[in-house]
Amino acid sequence: MDPYARRATWELLLKYKEGKTMVLTTHFMDEADLLGDRIAIMANGQLITTGSSLFLKNRFGVGYHLTFVRNESCDVEQLTGFVKKRVPEAHLESCLAREVDYILPIDKTSVFSELFNLLNDKKSELGVDSFGISVTTMEEVFMKVGDLAESTQNPEGADNQAWVKDNGTYSNGKNNHANHNGGATNGDITVTMTSMGVPENEYLTGIVLKLFQFIAIFQKRLICAFRDPKSWILQIVLPLVFVLLGLTVAKTGTRLDADPARELNLANISRVAPNGGAKAFVADLRADRSLNILRYTKIYNSEGQINEVCESYDNFGYNNCPACLLATFADAEDNCTSEPQEYPLTDMTTYFQEYILENSKQADFYFEEYVAGYTIEDAYTVFGTPTSKVKSWYSNQAYHTSPEALNALSNALLKYFTNESFSLSVTNFPLPFATTTQVTNSGVDPDTFNLAILILFGMSFLTASFLPFIVSEKSSKAKHLQLVSGLDRVTYWVANYCWDFVNFLIVFVILLACFAVFQVAALSGPNLGTVAVILLLFGWAAIPFVYLVSTLFKTAVNGYAITTILLAIFGMALYLTVFLVEFLVENKAIGEALDHIFMVLPTYAMVRAIGLLSVNHGVRDTCTISEIQKEICMQANISFEENNYAWDQPGVGQNLVYMTIEGVVFFLLVLLTEFMSFSSIFVSRSHVIMGGQEDEDVAKERRRVHEMNYRSEDQAIVIKDLNKVYFGAERPAVQDLALAIPRGECFGLLGVNGAGKTTTFGMLTGDVRMTSGHAYIQGMSIRSDMRKAQRLMGYCPQFDALVEKLTGRETLTMFARLRGIPAKSIPSVVDSTIEHLDLVKYADKLCGNYSGGNKRKLSTAIAMVGSPPTVLLDEPTSGMDPKARRHLWNAILSVMREGKSVVLTSHSMEECEALCTRLAIMVNGQFKCLGSVQHLKSRFGRGYTMIVKTTGVTQAVQEFILTTFPGATLLEIHQGTLQFQVYDDNMNWSRIFGSLEQSKERLNITDYSVSQTPLEQVFINFAKEQFAETKERKRCCCCYC
Repeated sequence: MDPYARRATWELLLKYKEGKTMVLTTHFMDEADLLGDRIAIMANGQLITTGSSLFLKNRFGVGYHLTFVRNESCDVEQLTGFVKKRVPEAHLESCLAREVDYILPIDKTSVFSELFNLLNDKKSELGVDSFGISVTTMEEVFMKVGDLAESTQNPEGADNQAWVKDNGTYSNGKNNHANHNGGATNGDITVTMTSMGVPENEYLTGIVLKLFQFIAIFQKRLICAFRDPKSWILQIVLPLVFVLLGLTVAKTGTRLDADPARELNLANISRVAPNGGAKAFVADLRADRSLNILRYTKIYNSEGQINEVCESYDNFGYNNCPACLLATFADAEDNCTSEPQEYPLTDMTTYFQEYILENSKQADFYFEEYVAGYTIEDAYTVFGTPTSKVKSWYSNQAYHTSPEALNALSNALLKYFTNESFSLSVTNFPLPFATTTQVTNSGVDPDTFNLAILILFGMSFLTASFLPFIVSEKSSKAKHLQLVSGLDRVTYWVANYCWDFVNFLIVFVILLACFAVFQVAALSGPNLGTVAVILLLFGWAAIPFVYLVSTLFKTAVNGYAITTILLAIFGMALYLTVFLVEFLVENKAIGEALDHIFMVLPTYAMVRAIGLLSVNHGVRDTCTISEIQKEICMQANISFEENNYAWDQPGVGQNLVYMTIEGVVFFLLVLLTEFMSFSSIFVSRSHVIMGGQEDEDVAKERRRVHEMNYRSEDQAIVIKDLNKVYFGAERPAVQDLALAIPRGECFGLLGVNGAGKTTTFGMLTGDVRMTSGHAYIQGMSIRSDMRKAQRLMGYCPQFDALVEKLTGRETLTMFARLRGIPAKSIPSVVDSTIEHLDLVKYADKLCGNYSGGNKRKLSTAIAMVGSPPTVLLDEPTSGMDPKARRHLWNAILSVMREGKSVVLTSHSMEECEALCTRLAIMVNGQFKCLGSVQHLKSRFGRGYTMIVKTTGVTQAVQEFILTTFPGATLLEIHQGTLQFQVYDDNMNWSRIFGSLEQSKERLNITDYSVSQTPLEQVFINFAKEQFAETKERKRCCCCYC
């Protein structure tokens, strides 16, 4: 949270805490100071101390901070002597830029009144513009207690510790102000900025630097790949599964040069009959049925039995069939239901035909179900010997019914006259296909088609797997951080391409081995080399195509899924389209036009080449099998290519040329997109200052910027009239910023969330395009010399842009290479940076497993490695505990002592007070104030904060304060502690301390503290302007204005 939002949360908690017990943990000591009636500090699992805020500050605090804003005539030694003469125990805490800070013991408040009176009289003589005083902070208390906790694990047994009780709790009672360094300094920090870099003349440049950067990126990808087994599934397992499935299908299938042979058996018809089984009739029309030769006939019907038609049906033509057939005209009337002819019927099958015709219904597919029939009649030989005649009947709805019915009858007769062991098998072997038919079949071979589609799917999964890492680096800003650290953009893409192509080659070799083992005719033997060339060129074209597509995505998962669909499904759809047009519609002209258009997609070009290779192989084998076949192919105008690489189809030359060119074009488009995204596009705009009159300090800084030499060696950063307007936004995100930051200065950029701080950083680092204006880093223009400017800065982004599969040491080693540090110096530079940022215990652990605070340390270490002259830190201590935060402050101060410039944004006002020599508060993209911390407090702070603790009557203390200090307001009273806010701007320090000291014994005041209005209050006052303007703008949008 920014301070404004955090303060709103505090007010909410204070509003509802009455009558409730609240326990909170926090890393913000000002939060504990404001909300906690009592504060407990733990270390190493033990409670170290507890008490009220005032008690802890008195026992562990460093005292009061007396801060001066000096001008050019100020002599720091003279000023120090003046202060020490009145307060001998005072000591100089820091002297940064225009601010000088002293520590005054808390037990010397009795002399403060005289000191402040003299300071007011001698400000001009001492070269002091203004001064202020603030009490020790809870953060300083926390640090002191932490140091004590480290010095002893058993406070009760330490002889040199005195533990004091306050409100029923115990704490160490030693102040030891003289031994406390105070502020943000720490004697333990001995690593210098120089040890985190090398002398300027030793940095690598030119082609050697590019080679080092290439190695850094390649090694990063190598390490990440070995630590991410899931990527192996995407890059190796899935492609192999699809290709092996396709090869299995192709190998188990058979190419037909003729229709398959067919055994002529009624059982074959039974398998495809409409109602589940074919049926056959049997009619024994003999007068004497002793000759039952059909008992061996195997007839397949749905009931599984042989029907004797004449006996089974009463309405079968004539009743009593045998009698009717043998009856004469005279006795027919008694035996038959209808009048017979004058003579007995000589064709006994008449009844069989009549039965079939009476029962047949075309709508029921009658003749497709009843496919055969057999009749047995009485007959006589030429010699008059009685015998039997057997007839076979068949339906003509199927091509093979006639021979199959006859074969069934022949088997019945054979078995009758011999035995069951004999049988006849009849097989139909069709003639081979005509040459033209064989050529057509080569183009529509389903096995080869399926193989091509499955290869398409496998290679699509492979190439799409190269996208997630690229997208994740872009979305996490890890790529931008590497570019800001000096990485050449061309080198970045070349290194990634080389790594991905090496991964592609691994799968490529495995696939070629599979093709060789399976021996699929079209893709093995002499054609294996062509397959290798097709796949190699596919990888050459598809990888940069994936890079180009990656610019469209913000999340790796979505990018991978959509890219896979694009390469696989869309590629298959295009292939099917051309296939249907060429072989079904038979429109070669349209097919060729579509083919040339679709080959822009690498997966289509690859699968089309595989298909053409298969067609060419099949046609070539068919037409060259004999001289006659070759002659037939020539007469039928059937063409093929002896050379697979021929330009004309079915050669694959066009596809190979397309993929070769695509690889170059796609890669150039990637670079073009890269450079366009980082190039500045400027729109000339007039300066429109929004939100009223510009502050005098801001206007003065603008005039200074306009008059200076932007490439001056004295200035680390120069910003002139910088603007950013996002498309569709109602107002600028950043408007008319003008600022010059000299070398060795720490400049703070403050503002609520959305004020424009991160956008400003984005423009300075090249991540966000400027709308208009200019910016210079160490004299290098962001507009025209971006590469040189980026090499001169270190950047810690707001959100950690880390490669989580690398350790902290590997991360810093990579960035050291990117900055051009020689190989021999990298280990020492990395070790120094690790020590400097207190990362020794975590250096060899994966940074993805770091805590939030350690990630911020590592991000700051990345900004500092290589000792860049300008360091940009966007909320570097977010998520850190006070001790870690203070250690990082020490690291930043060491950077400043080396003459480096630091620009930071922060939500911690105490951090800004400890580090920043100057700061600006942004509201709605504009600077509202600018100057040193004390200068801003003096100009914009209102009144003082006063905390008084008494053992007497609180009502008396309250009346005294309200009477003595007009404008005082009681904020809180709790357990004898009263907190007031005094809004009288005319009240001076000497009167405040003098009045309290004079009445201290009378009112039984045991402790008190007085401090100037904190920087946070100044910030909040300005932050309200942003929210007020935003609210007013929303009302106007809703037609309320």
